[in-house]
Amino acid sequence: MTVGIVGLGLIGGSLARSIKVHTDFEVLGMDINPQTMLQANLLARCDVVLVALYPAAIVTWITEHQDAFRPGAWVIDCGGVKEAVCTPLNALAQGKPWHYCGGHPMAGREFSVFRYAKDDLFDRA
Repeated sequence: MTVGIVGLGLIGGSLARSIKVHTDFEVLGMDINPQTMLQANLLARCDVVLVALYPAAIVTWITEHQDAFRPGAWVIDCGGVKEAVCTPLNALAQGKPWHYCGGHPMAGREFSVFRYAKDDLFDRA
């Protein structure tokens, strides 16, 4: 399975690290940092896309990339705010060949960049 993660801060970075430690899945990452940027055409390889951005950016990013997702893929947001994200994205996903699911990380810490990401951040969370 191939998992794409958009936003490699604390939540996205920790998801990436945890998936790498606990599975043999391929993990592709995208971030505003050009050194870690995932080319949009690689989204078509992902079975799951985890979008770990701020709420407004989640909606914008998924809307802008809606035609790039693999048919049958699951697109899951990791934002803590739900109505402002789920309402427009549930409507957007209607009739698309991919699936949207509103998620929540249920974990965190006082730091917010990749260097503080932990492969065990979600353990028992």
